Amino acid sequence: MKKIIVIEDNETLLEELETCLAADSYFGEVYQAKEGKEALELIRSHQPDIVLTDIAMPNGDGIWLLDSMQKEALLREDMTIVFMMDIKIPAIEKLVVEMGADYFVMKPFDIPSTILQIKAVSESGKQENKLNNELNTNGKIANIATSKENPMLEQMVTNIFHELGMPAHIKGYEYLRYAILRVLENRKLLHSVTKELYPMTAKEFDSKPSRVERAIRHAIEVAWTRGDADNIAKVFGCTVLSSRGKPTNSEFLAMIADNILLRLSA
Repeated sequence: MKKIIVIEDNETLLEELETCLAADSYFGEVYQAKEGKEALELIRSHQPDIVLTDIAMPNGDGIWLLDSMQKEALLREDMTIVFMMDIKIPAIEKLVVEMGADYFVMKPFDIPSTILQIKAVSESGKQENKLNNELNTNGKIANIATSKENPMLEQMVTNIFHELGMPAHIKGYEYLRYAILRVLENRKLLHSVTKELYPMTAKEFDSKPSRVERAIRHAIEVAWTRGDADNIAKVFGCTVLSSRGKPTNSEFLAMIADNILLRLSA
């Protein structure tokens, strides 16, 4: 089990993250801090495996924290550093990667999906982490074969749908499976679901984008309404069930894709 420290000055987000992380058996110990200097003390004391930190915070920002960890030889080779950022600034991203960061999460984000990403990055090792950063930047999965070349991915998606209790006979089942496989090939599709992913799926099945969207929404609703809550929690960890209800189409696609990446890196 991994030790993780979360540094975030937004108390609401901090509490939500801690609650979800503590509910996940992957994390043995969860610590929290609201500022850089407090976080540095915790890192000295507990030597966490994972540091999830905001980049802008009082009493020592994320860059100061990472620099201080380097100077004090607290930044281990096997430690995973994940930054939370409000604004995408390539120069800052480049700087912190050079300093030892492994991954970036842009706010606002879906907590269950983000936890899956953190776990996948933590398991994948430093060299593979760099590939994950390239994935996050370029939208391509460079370290696994595409679904067309690797039938295992299609089987993994099918298995997850079965775990969720999603009926195979509904149209959204096929649409979702196709869409997730395309997302695994090109992560950028998550940012253009309506403009690119739905039309792509509709073309494949000789349908219309609006019908694809509705069918996918229906499939998710069926899984969340009829599926077993324990199995949903098993797949997604800290789920959206308790606080937000059903995920959006985009959130569901992202969560399944991240779950598969995590399983591949295990």
